[in-house]
Amino acid sequence: MGARPYQEVSTPYLNCVDFVNANTGTIVGSTPYIYRTTNGGSNWIPQFHDNGNALNSVQLLDENYGAACGTNETILRTTNGGINWITQKHIPNSGIAYDDIFFTNASTGFTVGLSAGNILKTTNGGTN
Repeated sequence: MGARPYQEVSTPYLNCVDFVNANTGTIVGSTPYIYRTTNGGSNWIPQFHDNGNALNSVQLLDENYGAACGTNETILRTTNGGINWITQKHIPNSGIAYDDIFFTNASTGFTVGLSAGNILKTTNGGTN
């Protein structure tokens, strides 16, 4: 077995990675960028930069649909493979961080925020 070289993504504090298949994955971190790979992690492309909100969790349902969450009650979603990330919720300087996000299907999802004991549920894909 040959070793496969790794590409370093120069961002501190990567918080979460999720792959929908062997090739397509997304990473979020505290910088706060969203990076995507479509070649199994050989290359990572910055997709989104949110000025100042760390991102703690990301989940991909398929190659097009995904969601992410982070500080200041930030919830983002994409329906086009990360070309656009739409802010679903954001309250500047709220001090509340959402720590994890999980969707059971394209409609039903949950996010939790340990700092305030919050559990949010959506039944319409994160629209509200």
